[in-house]
Amino acid sequence: MNYKRRKYSLLIVDDDKYVREVLAEALTKPEFDVSTASSGEQAITILNKKKFDLVLSDLKMKKIDGLELLKHIKTSSRDTDVVIITAYGTVETAVKALKLGAYDYILKPIEVSKLRNLVKHILDHRQLQIENIELKRQLEQSILPENILGNNSQTIRVREVIKQIAGSHVTVLIEGESGTGKELVARSIHNLSHRRHKPFVTINCGALPPTLFESELFGHEKGAFTGALYQRKGRFEIAHQGTLFLDEIAEISLESQVNFLRVLEDSRIRRVGGDEEFSVDVRVIAATNKNLKKHLATGEFREDLFYRLNVINIQVSPLRNRKEDIPLLAKSFLQEFSVRHKIPKKTLSPEVQKAFLNYHWPGNVRELRNFLERALLLSTGKSITPDLFSFEEPKIRDDAKDQIYIPFGTSAKEAEKELILSTLSHVKGHRKNAAHILGISVRSLQYRLKEYQKHDERFQTL
Repeated sequence: MNYKRRKYSLLIVDDDKYVREVLAEALTKPEFDVSTASSGEQAITILNKKKFDLVLSDLKMKKIDGLELLKHIKTSSRDTDVVIITAYGTVETAVKALKLGAYDYILKPIEVSKLRNLVKHILDHRQLQIENIELKRQLEQSILPENILGNNSQTIRVREVIKQIAGSHVTVLIEGESGTGKELVARSIHNLSHRRHKPFVTINCGALPPTLFESELFGHEKGAFTGALYQRKGRFEIAHQGTLFLDEIAEISLESQVNFLRVLEDSRIRRVGGDEEFSVDVRVIAATNKNLKKHLATGEFREDLFYRLNVINIQVSPLRNRKEDIPLLAKSFLQEFSVRHKIPKKTLSPEVQKAFLNYHWPGNVRELRNFLERALLLSTGKSITPDLFSFEEPKIRDDAKDQIYIPFGTSAKEAEKELILSTLSHVKGHRKNAAHILGISVRSLQYRLKEYQKHDERFQTL
C-alpha cells in the first residue's frame, strides 16, 4: 500500500545569519516547509505556535543554547526530532545531546550533502512510523465481527454475540479447537469495545512453566527471586484499562488458579515479592481447546474459577463442521496474500474446491490459511491446482481397518453422515448390507442418502 507523503516542517536555529541562509537554501525543497530562528528565545516562541517535524539547532548560542532548547522541545513536543549543530564536537557534548533526546548531531563546517542525507534519513524514518501507525489502525479495523467470515449459522451466531457483549465488562470464555480463530474472536470483542484504544495483551498459559506464570501475570519486584534483577510489570498491569487475553487457560496450575481467581474478584494485584496491592481495570477474556467441564470432574480446574470465567461462553466451531464457510475464507486469504506478496490474484480450480470440501481439516482455519499462502507462492498458473497440496488423511492402523475416524467435537449430524458413508464404502455400496450393519431399514437409509445428496457432493454418486 502506498502512502502519500505530507509536507514536512523544518526549523533552523542559528545566531549566524549566513549559516541560517545557507542551510535554508540547501534544504528548501517542494516537500519541506523551512522556517528559521536567530536565537533560542525566538525558536521557543515559534515552537509554541507551530509544531515541527525536525529542528536543526546550533549548540552555542547566547542565553538559551542548543541543549536548553533541546530540553524545552522534548518537554513540550516529544515527537519533534532534533539535530544539534556544533563546532564543539567533543564526545561529551554529543553524548549529552543524545541523552537529552537528540536524534543526532552534526559538526561544523557542515557538508551540505551529509546534512541532506541525514535529514532524508530522519524524515524517511518518520514516514515509516506514520505508515506503521496507519497499518495498525487498519489492522484494528479489520479485526471486527464483520470480518469473521462465513455464512454458517454458528459463525453468524458468534458475530452476533460479539456485538451484544463487546460493550460490557464481563469476562468471556471462548472454547474451540486449535486453529479455529479464538484469538480473532477475542480481538474483535476488544476492538468493538470502549477499550479499543487501550492495550490488548495476550499470554499463552501453556507456554509458561508454573514457576514463571505468576511473575508474567502480576509482575515482580527486584530481588523477588534468583534472576529478578529489576522490577517488572506483569500483563495485568500492562493491560490496565484494556483487555487481557489468556489462551490455553486450562494449563495453569491449581495454585495459580487460586491467585488468578482472587484478582478477578477484587481487581487488585500484588507483584511477586512485593507488599503493596494496587487496583487494575482489566477485562479478561480466556480461551481453551480443552473441555473444561471434564477438567472440573477430575479436579484439574477449579469450579469457582470456571464459573467466574464462563459468564459469557462463545463456542467456535471446527472448520469441518462449517465447510460452507471455506469458499469465502479461501477467497479472503488469497486476496490478502496476493497483496502482501505482490502476486497476481489467483483462483481455486474446481478440483481443489472439491478436495477442500472433502478434507477433514484437523488444523482448522489456520491450516487452510497456511495451505493457501504456500500454494499461492508456488503456483505458476492463473489458478491453484491439486498438485500443490498434500492432504494427509488420518492414518488407520493395520489392526483397525474396520474402524472409522470421527474427531472429537463433530456434531451428531456430521457423525451420522461419516458413519453411513464409511459403512457404504466398506460394503462396496450395497445398501441392504449397509442398512443391516447400521441397524436401520433400507428405506431409512435411502431417505437419509436422498437428503445428504442435496448438500454433500460425496453422496451424489451413491
